Amino acid sequence: MSRYQTFLLVVLVFLSGCTQDGQDPESQFDVSADIEGNLVVVNRLNGPILLYISESESPLKEIGAKEDFIVNIPSDGSTPTSLQIWKKSQVSDPSEPDIDKIYKEWDIVLSNAMTESEQVIWVITSGSSSPAVGQLSFHYPSLDFMGNMVIYDASIYLNSKSGKKITSVLPGADNKIVGLDFGYYYLYYKYSYEYTSESETVGWIELDSLGNSLSTLVNAGSPIQNIEVPIYSLSDIGRLGYLEIINQSSSDVKIFTQNDVQIEDVVVTNQSTYGLSIIESNGGSYNYLLPQNNYQLTAKNLVTGEIVATREHISVIELYNSSWTISDTITYRDITIRNNLLEPLTIHNEENNDYLGFYLASGDSISYLIADSLTSLVARNLTSTRETFQFGSNAIWSITLLNPNFYLNINDSVNIEGTTFNNSEVTLSWELGSSADNLTYQLLNAEYPPYANLNSNDSLFKSLTFEYLDDSKEEENYVFRLNSNSVDGLEYGWQEVSFQIDAIQPNGLYIYPRQQMISNNVEFEFDIMLEEIENVRSIYVELEYDKEVLSVDPDSVQIGAVFSDCEGSLLLINDNPDQFGILKINISFLGDSCNGFQGSGSLVSVKMEPFQLPIDNASLIKINNNSSFRDINNNDINISNINASEPHISRVVFP
Repeated sequence: MSRYQTFLLVVLVFLSGCTQDGQDPESQFDVSADIEGNLVVVNRLNGPILLYISESESPLKEIGAKEDFIVNIPSDGSTPTSLQIWKKSQVSDPSEPDIDKIYKEWDIVLSNAMTESEQVIWVITSGSSSPAVGQLSFHYPSLDFMGNMVIYDASIYLNSKSGKKITSVLPGADNKIVGLDFGYYYLYYKYSYEYTSESETVGWIELDSLGNSLSTLVNAGSPIQNIEVPIYSLSDIGRLGYLEIINQSSSDVKIFTQNDVQIEDVVVTNQSTYGLSIIESNGGSYNYLLPQNNYQLTAKNLVTGEIVATREHISVIELYNSSWTISDTITYRDITIRNNLLEPLTIHNEENNDYLGFYLASGDSISYLIADSLTSLVARNLTSTRETFQFGSNAIWSITLLNPNFYLNINDSVNIEGTTFNNSEVTLSWELGSSADNLTYQLLNAEYPPYANLNSNDSLFKSLTFEYLDDSKEEENYVFRLNSNSVDGLEYGWQEVSFQIDAIQPNGLYIYPRQQMISNNVEFEFDIMLEEIENVRSIYVELEYDKEVLSVDPDSVQIGAVFSDCEGSLLLINDNPDQFGILKINISFLGDSCNGFQGSGSLVSVKMEPFQLPIDNASLIKINNNSSFRDINNNDINISNINASEPHISRVVFP
């Protein structure tokens, strides 16, 4: 062989051992992922990358294209580690990579443990030319708002359901860290249920409760975002709930579900299920743990097999315990509930908050049998943050709106505002959210102190009746106002509605004030009033009262201001009115100036004294139907507010 041939052979051998830009299949770097570690690098680039720890002289790892790579980096669990990434193709000298060509860098505290839950995820993409890295910290609760265990694993995807999966979290995960480029991201959550040997997808969440996209922004202004993973609750898979069946009938019964399947063949228990379908009469019961589902139940006589009772559409859910009472005496009515919302609802007894077993998916319209005794219902979303109520026995309940559970609204306030009521009794009602802690209310411009004072009540009643209201003074409204605090101490704010009372019509005779609070053995006074009378010459009044409670002094009766323009008048009072509890007042107007008297004002003033407390702490004073008006020709004039069946009634109340 010539020297030229030998030289050529040496050159060829030398060249065959050289690499070209990292494309040599035999890499000079560590390309082996660790079996376990505290960092997972998700390389989504089309070429390999080199991972450095700051100030190290050589790459720690080479990570191949499209590879998920586990790395174990020593850490004390509290000191940040400086991580740096270069594209391998841009590194000519691995011991001194060009700092100007650094691809990504991140200072992050790594765990000193190597469990999967403690691993930090670093997603490497081509989405940004900046080396800066943002951080998402995910928290996934282990319990839902009701205290039930969260059972679905969650996987998080970026920008679409088919986008990059950045991590998976288990219920109870706290501070699961994902590093990724600065940018604006949409988050999509995929949920799955893990069986012993398989996994089943149960659904996705991509919008919040208001229909908005779930998104986040990481940049220099907000490099770290804390994100709570939403809880998926729209699947029955893997969920269990309790159904208590109580047999108050006179027959021993056996319970069947749909398709005539014994309930013992469905119940979940680690004990023998034999005989669990049988429930004894007169109060026997069993609390069944069942797969979450909608059930149609039948109770059959244990001896004859005849159907004793049926129950359709009872939804057993994890959120609430449900029940079914079999009874010979309970009567039922039909109610159709329509869910016109874009979310499911549960229906409860408003009085005690018991779940009725009624679950309606979005768009459902279902007819239920409901006990006649139930007249107040509440519908709630699955997070119990919003609700609405139904009061009464309407056969159809169409649900179109939910209010927050901290909510206060006076019912029909639009129609009440500015209304004049021709009655001295007004009932006002309101809706009050279930998270309210107390109620404060007041009736402004009322002279009766229990109405006018600021009142607080811990009982969350939903209506209030104001009785014995005086007619409104000119250009003065009653103003009903109420407020509430939440269980967290937040104030809702005053809600108000104003109205007028005009119960006494022209040619009326009445007591003013119509209601007052008095003390035992303390004298009190009131006026008997005329309302827009015409052509009246004489007036006769019979004032009834409880002679066992009240006493009147006839000498205290004084003629009122309506006679100020009269030349004279005749006032006659019966002797000893306390004998029968009737004060008889007879007045005639004298002189031409009072001929055919007309107008409004005080007829007489009367003083009384209480000397004994009544049993119910209140006593009535009445103008009875023997009272009369007469004109100048001695003809009767109708008293507008007093007739054979309706006297005029006022009340005195003892504190």
